[in-house]
Amino acid sequence: MQIIHQVHLTLFNFKLTSVPLLNPTQILDIGTGTGDWAIGIGEVFPACDVTGIDLSAIQPSAVPSNVFFEIFDGEDDDDWTYPEDSFDLIHLRNMNGSIKSWDRICERVYTHLKPRGWIEIVDFEDQTSQFASHFKEDSEVQAWFKAMAEAAKRSAKDVCPVDAHTERLNRMGFKDVKTTTKDVPMGLWPTDPATKNVAKLWLVASLAGLEAMSLRPLTQELGWAPGEVRRMCYLIEKELKSIAMNEKARSLTSSVQVIIGQKPFAGRLEVDEGEGEETLEVDEVQPESKKLRFSRSIERWEGQERLSRDMSADSSDEDPRERGRDPDVEMRL
Repeated sequence: MQIIHQVHLTLFNFKLTSVPLLNPTQILDIGTGTGDWAIGIGEVFPACDVTGIDLSAIQPSAVPSNVFFEIFDGEDDDDWTYPEDSFDLIHLRNMNGSIKSWDRICERVYTHLKPRGWIEIVDFEDQTSQFASHFKEDSEVQAWFKAMAEAAKRSAKDVCPVDAHTERLNRMGFKDVKTTTKDVPMGLWPTDPATKNVAKLWLVASLAGLEAMSLRPLTQELGWAPGEVRRMCYLIEKELKSIAMNEKARSLTSSVQVIIGQKPFAGRLEVDEGEGEETLEVDEVQPESKKLRFSRSIERWEGQERLSRDMSADSSDEDPRERGRDPDVEMRL
């Protein structure tokens, strides 16, 4: 996981997020793993509380004082005890195939983001057919792809195309939804030094993470023995190395997509007159309309404003209460 974190950092010029954060106070990292991203973003924003959640307690204990880790199932309603409208950013990385319902998790994200808060989803595209085309039909790599697909099917996890998130976020009411794609080469074939560094890192990360990626689904869903899984991983490593070191592996490339979206802002301007409340609400849930909605007619409030200005311009010493103006009128934004 830590090597994959380095791959992401190198790909994105060592920027931990692509969303425009300004003085955030709360950030949530779903599926934090070893916590590398959460720790990094906590160091960038030391005044912000960063919470990383995961099913496994594999995070370090020596972390910045503003970074916290919790054992938490993001798909369990009972675990979502955070206040609504509380996070500036909710981040999910490499979670495809780990979530049963992306719709449900995105609904929770929307509810718990602050207005104008951001969701950021980072994941590898499913390029099984392109990647597997480099290997023979009877190879261990081909057998692994088939076994992992069957395990995912039995687990009822939502393995969806990464670009489906764009439609999902738009449908759920997020605005300014954008997608960025980066190619990730694998092997020693690139000639550009920076690209070659990424390609070598991605090869090492794939080899190092293969067993960890395979053990749980193949043992729990297909009933394989751990030794059987390890043997397959050993054979796959040999096949992958032989292809990745070959000059013919120039198309041995994956893609990472970053999808971001912002929760709309709904602002309120209220005038408290003791007996009632006037509310002016700016609704960005339908940004194309940009229309103002009134909870009651605003004309009365505007009339009160004109009266207030006229009285301020009057030099008379008369008590304003005698002229019908209540100095206790408050405006709140």
